[in-house]
Amino acid sequence: MLNFNPFTRDPDIYKKILIGGLLALIGVGFIPLAGWRLEAISRNIREDDPLLPEWDDFGKYIIDGLKVLGLNLIWFSPLILLIIIISVLIIVFQGRFASQDDLALAIVVLNLCTIALTFAYILPVLVLIIPAYGILADGGTFSEAVNPKNAYRILRADLGGFVVAGLLGMLTTWILSAIGTLLCFVGVYLAYPAIYGIIGQLYGKAYRQAQPKLAENDPGLGQTA
Repeated sequence: MLNFNPFTRDPDIYKKILIGGLLALIGVGFIPLAGWRLEAISRNIREDDPLLPEWDDFGKYIIDGLKVLGLNLIWFSPLILLIIIISVLIIVFQGRFASQDDLALAIVVLNLCTIALTFAYILPVLVLIIPAYGILADGGTFSEAVNPKNAYRILRADLGGFVVAGLLGMLTTWILSAIGTLLCFVGVYLAYPAIYGIIGQLYGKAYRQAQPKLAENDPGLGQTA
């Protein structure tokens, strides 16, 4: 499923990776970097073997990056709310326990429940969000992408393809991040654009391959309707 031609035959690959790495080094740089990744997804939806995007449309990348950030915040807001509630409960009730041992036990139980609920929520969302990114990259509006019904309809068309794309994306992230950490840690920042380029390929191709099946399952519907 992975194709490394975009990296091996791109004459500007080092420049693109360096610019992306410098942006990753700056905290707010992740916004245009997220928009750049969305452009990589878009190119892989339209083409079979595209090069990585140039850094020639910075304004568009910022706008698209903000859309990606908004999508992530909305979809992961239940987890954020859960963490806030758990933290407030610990603060409010910590003085009502008979001993520090009882308090420690309550904290452990709450943390275990939080971890269980987090995994139960985050795992399906990490897969469902892939077609949501595809909707944005394919010209859909933010309201269309943020609606989980639209993403689920596309996900259902090729569940296996999206799961594989998600797993390979996570594996790529772990491997390149580990390699970057070994390279005096600064390599982690250079790893981000490489990771995003590979993820753009994986997510874009999964979305593209789902379209014929989507047309069969929902004839007459548009890609992001």
